[in-house]
Amino acid sequence: MKTLTHILIILIWGQIVYGQEFQKTTDIPIGLLLAKSVYYEKQELTKQIGLDDLIKTRDSLKVRFWDADKIVEIIKNDSIEINVYPIFYSKKGRLITQKLVVENLDKEAFLNRLNNLKIKTLPDYSTISNYKHFNSGFTYCFEISTNDKYRFYSYYRPQNQERIDEAFYVSEIVDFIDKSINWSKLLNDFQENLKFGRYKYRTVIISFESGENYIPCDVEYKKRLFKK
Repeated sequence: MKTLTHILIILIWGQIVYGQEFQKTTDIPIGLLLAKSVYYEKQELTKQIGLDDLIKTRDSLKVRFWDADKIVEIIKNDSIEINVYPIFYSKKGRLITQKLVVENLDKEAFLNRLNNLKIKTLPDYSTISNYKHFNSGFTYCFEISTNDKYRFYSYYRPQNQERIDEAFYVSEIVDFIDKSINWSKLLNDFQENLKFGRYKYRTVIISFESGENYIPCDVEYKKRLFKK
């Protein structure tokens, strides 16, 4: 009986120590109401799809890129895995997605290019001086998880910024990812498998007309029986 008790104590102590060692530092700019809304909206969607909580993941590197109509996830351990999740909703608001695995790609070169574009180290746009605010626009979000750190950051209308190096890098990242994964083909194949009907995907609009406001905005997609 004493031996069993000793084993249980050792196991419990090991779990406590291991859990403490695994704690990550976090960098989540949620001081502003806008950033907080964007962050928690993404975390709620993460749960709905069944993706990992990146603060708890043990992958050596995990990158999650949020676009208007998809999530692109890059996982690196002994090898590199790239998955894409289209984000669509039915007319009644039901989430429709599918895990699309990207295969025909030099994944090592792909990740190296993203690293050269500073995807892991870019600051949140809210910390950049002279960053222009327009009446409204879309924001891209990024999650970066390593063994010891988790980061979340976003960029509002990077393509419309002038002489902002960080915005230039994000614009390059967005274009590079779309071209590399052949997003237009993946999206078309995904849409072809949808049943006939009306669908929508959600984008994030930021409005500065009366303060800084976070506005979900729906874009409609119609799956027709016959193409025009």
